[in-house]
Amino acid sequence: MQVKVNTLCHLYFLFALFMLGLADYMDMRGMEHGVEGSAFIRIVQAATFLVWAGSICKLLFKSYHLYNFPLPIKLYAIFFTWAILPIMLTNETKITEIAFYILSFSLPAFTLVSAHNTAIQTDRTKEDYIMFVIIFLLLIKQYISIFREINFLDMAHLISSYYLLYTLPLLLLIKPRLIKVATIFIVIVVLFSSLKRSGILALAISLFFYIFISQYVRNKFKLSAFIGSLFAIVVLGTIFVLFATNDSGSENIMNRFENIDRDQGSGRLVVWEQTMSMIEGQEATTLLFGNGYNAVMHDSTLQLSAHNDFLEVTYDFGIVGLLLYLAAFITLGFYVVKMIVNRSPYAPPMAMLFIIYFIQSMISHIIIYYWANIFMLTFGYIIGKYRKDGIQP
Repeated sequence: MQVKVNTLCHLYFLFALFMLGLADYMDMRGMEHGVEGSAFIRIVQAATFLVWAGSICKLLFKSYHLYNFPLPIKLYAIFFTWAILPIMLTNETKITEIAFYILSFSLPAFTLVSAHNTAIQTDRTKEDYIMFVIIFLLLIKQYISIFREINFLDMAHLISSYYLLYTLPLLLLIKPRLIKVATIFIVIVVLFSSLKRSGILALAISLFFYIFISQYVRNKFKLSAFIGSLFAIVVLGTIFVLFATNDSGSENIMNRFENIDRDQGSGRLVVWEQTMSMIEGQEATTLLFGNGYNAVMHDSTLQLSAHNDFLEVTYDFGIVGLLLYLAAFITLGFYVVKMIVNRSPYAPPMAMLFIIYFIQSMISHIIIYYWANIFMLTFGYIIGKYRKDGIQP
C-alpha cells in the first residue's frame, strides 16, 4: 500500500509541476503584452494555486511522512504568511484583487514546502527531470513566439527572458553534459536577444561560480578543464558581442551597457531614491506593518516598482516583513555555503540560483513577481535532495 501511496503522491507532484509550467508560460505572455491580470491568465494561475495547495491532502495518507523543515524553509514560509496580512489591509477596493494577491503570494510557500517534502520522499528523479525539460521547452516556445511578435520588429527589452534564466539551474541537475551545455547555450542566446543587462550580468557571474564549485565538489579540480570552460564562455560571449554590435541602426546589447552611466541603470537610481523617501515618510503603523502587495508602484509618482527586493519588501510588508525576509535570505545563503563545504553534487546548481537570486534581488525583482515560484520550487527541491542524501539532517 505504501508503494502505491508514494507513486500516487509523486504523480500528483508531476501534475503540479506541469501546472506551474503552464502558469509561467501564460505569465510570460501577460507581462510582455501588459495583460497579466486578464481573466484567462488568472484562471490558470488560480487553478495552479489550488493544485499546489491540494498537496496538503497527502497528509491524509498514514504512510505519507511530513519531514521537519530546515531553518531557511521555515523562515520563508513565515515570511510569505506574514506578507498576507498587509495585503488584507491594503486600500485596494476590489475584493477580487485582494484575493488574487493573497493567492499569488501564497503559492511560493506551497511550492517551497511541497517540493522539499516530495524530494525527500521519492527516488523518482528521472520523471522529475523529464518534467523540468518539458517546462523549459514550454518557456522556450513562448519566448520564441513573443520575440517574433515584438522584439524582431522594435528590439524591445523582453523581461520574459528571465524565466529561462531562472529555470536553468533545474536543468543543470540533469547529469548528461550535452543537456547542460545545450541549456546554457540556449539561455545565453535568449538573454542577449532580449537586451536585458542584469540578466546577462547574473548569468555570467553565476556561471563562473557554477563551473568553479562543480570542480570543487568533485574534489578533482583540473585547471585545464576550468580554463577550458571559461574559454568556451568567452568565445560564446565574443560571438554574441560581434552580432550584438552590428551596425544595423537599432539598439543592441552593447549600446545598453555603454549607456549605463547616462541612463543610470534605466532610471534605477531615481527609483531607489524615491522609494527610500517613501519609506522614510511613512507613519509608524505602516512603517511597521507595510502597505500591501506591490504598493511602491501604486503609491510612487513614477508609477514604478522599487527595482530592489529589500526596498520593495520594506515598503510593502513593513519592517517586520523586512526582518523576516532578511533572516530567510541570510540563512539560505549559509545553507548554500554548507552544501558547498560538504561537497554536495547539488551545490553547484544551488549556488548558481542563489547568486542569480542575489543579483536580481538587488537590481530587479524576484519576490513579488510570479517567477518567485521558480526560485522557491528549485530551492525546496534541491534542499530536499541534499537532505535525502544524508549529508545533513
